[in-house]
Amino acid sequence: MYCRENHSAWQPTHLFSHLDQRVLSSLTYGPMKPSTQQIKNTISLLRKKLRDIRSMEQDSEGFQEALSILSDRRTTYRSISGLRTRQGRAIALLAIDYMNGACESRTLLRFK
Repeated sequence: MYCRENHSAWQPTHLFSHLDQRVLSSLTYGPMKPSTQQIKNTISLLRKKLRDIRSMEQDSEGFQEALSILSDRRTTYRSISGLRTRQGRAIALLAIDYMNGACESRTLLRFK
């Protein structure tokens, strides 16, 4: 909804009233990077996922790199090209995106 006040400019009215301030700040100022506690929780969940994957003898290269990315707090894509598999690179890309606030942890953890 927009209203015209004094015939000078269009201004939003109650456009985002249902969103909380944190969501608004991410819309206004770009993606929100995860907090230290969120990163720790994600590392814990990734370690569990890696244990499960190893027991099923699947390729775990990407999740090992994701753990390294989160532990080192990396936010650039430099190291990803050295991974052997396409799946490994995709998982590592998601980890970098998570660190930059471009995706949620559940997106990274859902990757199979």
